[in-house]
Amino acid sequence: MGFKEAKQTFLCKKLCKQQFDKNGLTQEIRDYYELYPDIYTDGHGGWEPHFILLGEIEEIIE
Repeated sequence: MGFKEAKQTFLCKKLCKQQFDKNGLTQEIRDYYELYPDIYTDGHGGWEPHFILLGEIEEIIE
């Protein structure tokens, strides 16, 4: 869904950004990523960094 199709839009302020450590993921998740290298890796089997962003909703646009 794109911006035009959305019924609500959340404007957020980023509070924190943290990169996942590949070694911190369970083996089951790493195995799953290896099944889909074009999606979950850099395309050559290398680790594609994943990030988690924590934010605060500042405004909701209807």
